Amino acid sequence: MNISDTLENAIEDLRLRVPEVEAAAIVTADGLIVAASQSLGEDQMFLGGVMATALTAGERIAAELDRGSFENLFVKGERGYVLLTSIGDDKVLALIANEKVKLGMLFLEAERLANMLEEVFKVQEL
Repeated sequence: MNISDTLENAIEDLRLRVPEVEAAAIVTADGLIVAASQSLGEDQMFLGGVMATALTAGERIAAELDRGSFENLFVKGERGYVLLTSIGDDKVLALIANEKVKLGMLFLEAERLANMLEEVFKVQEL
């Protein structure tokens, strides 16, 4: 199994554990989608750019307000949530969930997956 398959399987496994997660992606700081759930469809390029912008904003906010290094960015909208969780220094896990998600479970699973992915990227960098 190659790294792309490993990443896509990890994303799909998370979506099975937290079915309220409608879409997920691993995005570089440059906006490149490394892996994504199939549910993203044609929106992948747009999502990559938006998530890279959000990551930059989150890092800047954390730095300017002396909050330490960026870990998470959380957005709540009328129809659900977006959670960005850092994976090392240059990637982010983006989760898009509906309004029925249990937030504790979303944060817990995001952290678990981000930690696992960080180890994967240490062994085999893309």
